[in-house]
Amino acid sequence: EGSGMPSCIFCGKEINPKAPPEHVMPKWLRRFKPKDAMFYGEIGIEIRGADSPGHVTPPSKTPNVTTSVVCGSCNGHWMSDLEVWASKKLTPMIKGSQQPLSVEDQATLAVWATKTVMMWQTAPANRRAIPLADYRWLYNYRTPPPLTKVRVGRFVATGGPIFEYSQQNLFLAETPDPPPPGLNPHAWRSILTVGQLLIEVIGSGDGSSIQERFPDMTGTALLDIWPGEQRPAHWPPRFVIDRKGMLRFLDATEADLPKLRWPTE
Repeated sequence: EGSGMPSCIFCGKEINPKAPPEHVMPKWLRRFKPKDAMFYGEIGIEIRGADSPGHVTPPSKTPNVTTSVVCGSCNGHWMSDLEVWASKKLTPMIKGSQQPLSVEDQATLAVWATKTVMMWQTAPANRRAIPLADYRWLYNYRTPPPLTKVRVGRFVATGGPIFEYSQQNLFLAETPDPPPPGLNPHAWRSILTVGQLLIEVIGSGDGSSIQERFPDMTGTALLDIWPGEQRPAHWPPRFVIDRKGMLRFLDATEADLPKLRWPTE
């Protein structure tokens, strides 16, 4: 105690300076990278005048985003086990193939999605809207934290990277627009697309309950997997989300379209 060494954001133990960094985008996703195309891109969408904190990461052909907030034990054990499961279960979904999801599959996918979003929100650290207590909850209970909601759908578009990330920080209606500098968001919403798999994770920033956005999409274009209906499901849902549909889902407008087009060279 008092050593000055950073502690693991999940378990709280000291991080060995020699511990390897955690890859925000798992290394197993590299096999899906299309030839001469971008591997990942980040979309910064403005919500009520408040941009996502931190910079927008430039598109890249390599999965080179890492974070140093995880200890070697977490990285090499439960997080590694989670990636082994994900690499097998999510591969058909990333490719767009139909996939049955048991109740247990839905819970594990929700954990993987939450963990991945949690890691992205630490790269860089000043973008993190998720409370530290939620990281500890995921470590202790291996379930998404209370008030977290996870939905999945199918995203089909051409010309984009294999992996895209969007983070939206949400504020109460009475909050000044734009919010005062340094004000923690009341809720957060992160959206991942990995190939044809679309994942939305939303959570509370201050312990207040949050309202689901676009509830009309649940059951038609999105499957609610957490907390979910506690019954087996089948992916993909009936309707596919294309690039234009993604604009609506991101609360974006036609003016945001340039942010959603990625170069291929």
